[in-house]
Amino acid sequence: MLLILCSVAAVACSNTKTQGNVEEQATQRRVVGVDTISKQPLTTNYTLSGTLEPVNEMSAAFEVPGRILETNVQIGDVVKNGDVLAKLDTRQYRLQLDEAIQGVAQAKAALESAKASIRVSTAQVKSAEANLLEIKKGARKQQRERMENTLALAQAANEKAQIDAERLQSLYDQGLVSRSDNENAQLTLTNAQNAVRDAESSLSEMQEGATKEQIQAASGVLDEATSGKLASIAAKKQASAAYNAALATKQQAELALSKTTLISRFDGVILAKAFNNGELSAEGQPVYTLGKVDELKVLLPLPDSEAKQWEKGTAVDVSLYGQVTKGIVKKIYPLTNATTGTINGEIVIKNAKLGWSPGQVVKVGLHQSGRDAILVPVEAVISDGNKPYVFKLEKGKAVKTIVQLGGSVVNNQMEISGGLKVGEQIVTKGADMLFDGDKIEAAEGAAQ
Repeated sequence: MLLILCSVAAVACSNTKTQGNVEEQATQRRVVGVDTISKQPLTTNYTLSGTLEPVNEMSAAFEVPGRILETNVQIGDVVKNGDVLAKLDTRQYRLQLDEAIQGVAQAKAALESAKASIRVSTAQVKSAEANLLEIKKGARKQQRERMENTLALAQAANEKAQIDAERLQSLYDQGLVSRSDNENAQLTLTNAQNAVRDAESSLSEMQEGATKEQIQAASGVLDEATSGKLASIAAKKQASAAYNAALATKQQAELALSKTTLISRFDGVILAKAFNNGELSAEGQPVYTLGKVDELKVLLPLPDSEAKQWEKGTAVDVSLYGQVTKGIVKKIYPLTNATTGTINGEIVIKNAKLGWSPGQVVKVGLHQSGRDAILVPVEAVISDGNKPYVFKLEKGKAVKTIVQLGGSVVNNQMEISGGLKVGEQIVTKGADMLFDGDKIEAAEGAAQ
């Protein structure tokens, strides 16, 4: 209990002493550096460094896999659009093309055969149709007249044979002709009689017309011929599809063979080479990296507060080993780097003589002048994570004043775009030790 009472007494004495020190400080005036606000000509020089890169860059790769037979260019070589960069071994692709050509020839022969089959089957259909039509129509008048004439001739021949046979039989009975002559006369009579019967039968059939069986048979022949024609047409379609497929295969083989030669797609310089002769290259695997170096670019990490000074189209000085050329601000990238707080600005320079090369480090300078601005020392501006502020000297007191910062920092001075007026006084030294309302006085020699 005694120890506790002693501790409380000690704390009480300490608090009394601290309160006394605060009250004493409140009555004291702090001596600070003070400057009077005025506008000054703003001349800004920015100097940043960056690495040259090609404005345009692309990879050159084979579109088909294979073993590299030859590489025609090396790193640093200048190439033109259409130049041959490298070639693959073409033996495999030539074999594929030969096979495709043979396939086209076979498919074409099959197609021609199918066309011939259609012509044959078409002729058969026409013949069957004509035969069926003729059967259905029956004999024409001319055919009936011919058949009647045939019958009349047969009857006349039969009458003559009858007379000759009777005469020779009488002579044979009298022993005036030989037996052989008599038998020949009888045979001729028999043949004449048969011819008469045949002519009569044919004429009868012709007059009666075709039978149902004959029409059905003719129709069957026509159906068979029609089916054959349809089959020939289907075969032609298949042969035509096979021929088109063979042509497509041939075109693919020709295209694959053409892709065994790697061609440059624009004028530029070889920046990198990934393969040597004899090595296997996969489809789409970069063999060369090409860049256009008649124009070069450099990316500069611009501080966020200065980015708006580098406006698009602004001319800048670009120097390399004492040589200076002009560059143009091409673009300011929209995103800030989260780790560095900078924004990339792209500067483009002409390099028509190809005197500069990608990978070289250059310095870029931006010079701005011609306008007046309020500039204050950097140490006068305080930022505690919120809005920046300064302390103005008003009636012997420090008055906390929020300010707006401009985009320039020149010779350790910050541009103030708002919050201060010309003629006002601000604390420039010792501001970080002040609180709003502190009593202050200007140090000897400070601006009044």
